[in-house]
Amino acid sequence: MKQETGGGEGRAGSRAAAMAAIISIGFQTEAFVSGGGTIPAFSHEPAPNDFERLVDTVRGAIEQSGHVIAIYPDYAAEPSLARLETVRTALNTRRLATYGTSLPPLAGAALTALAAAVTPYIQAPGVLFAALPTLEEELLVLAWLGSVSKLDRPSPSLAQHLASMWPISAFGISFWPEPSVKTLRKKDRTVSLPTTFRPMMLATAAREGGDMTWVEEVVLPGLGMPPTARFDPTPLGPRWWGTTRLVEAIAYPVDVPVTARRITQNVSPFLCRWCAEAIATRHCPFCGMDAARTALVGGAA
Repeated sequence: MKQETGGGEGRAGSRAAAMAAIISIGFQTEAFVSGGGTIPAFSHEPAPNDFERLVDTVRGAIEQSGHVIAIYPDYAAEPSLARLETVRTALNTRRLATYGTSLPPLAGAALTALAAAVTPYIQAPGVLFAALPTLEEELLVLAWLGSVSKLDRPSPSLAQHLASMWPISAFGISFWPEPSVKTLRKKDRTVSLPTTFRPMMLATAAREGGDMTWVEEVVLPGLGMPPTARFDPTPLGPRWWGTTRLVEAIAYPVDVPVTARRITQNVSPFLCRWCAEAIATRHCPFCGMDAARTALVGGAA
């Protein structure tokens, strides 16, 4: 459940009807962005008895929005990806694209919410798909961990592995400017944080044993005291971070129209010569073919 404090979020306008629906597979969906709408979601890996509901969800989203982009964690891709491919076959559609992200669970949920929020500001679903890696870069991923003994990324040092054996150990994770692990001490609990003048929000998800005071006393002041929102612990959090002593934190932009322009400014759309969708990736995310360029089209709306 979301507990929100502060304010000042930007609101997406109604400039154009959405041409793509975002579906979340494996991520919890919450109201990260004001006015972002409801995102169809399977917060767990779809089981065989979920197949009919998954088909109905994708069919309904295509009928309403025209196209669907399903976002899933690539570190827990199966059986989700196989189920989605079966749905594509069952519906005989070329309007379903799948996007795997390596972001941690809370960040993946924020990515899904932001993708849905920027959709009305981006001219074509294929352009949005191509911009998703850049949208990932708009997120600031942070975490407090009680152990890094099973952490894969960022890679901890041998000394940090050994320090994880102590029950009072604590580590700060920051993915800015590069992924890094820092051993936290009483006299130095800081991590690398950017200076930004854009409107941001901070989302957190703490498990039992996680130190929320680190977020309150270090992260929030370091980011200029943005509004905060607290969410329930993510189901995949211990799997990604390698520990249950965990606080996930993600800072993300809430100026949705500006974000849409930023992530599409270097995108060069063209028409897929196989299915005629406007795309900006070598392989068409909808028909899957190697899409040689044929004609340029517009980018952000």
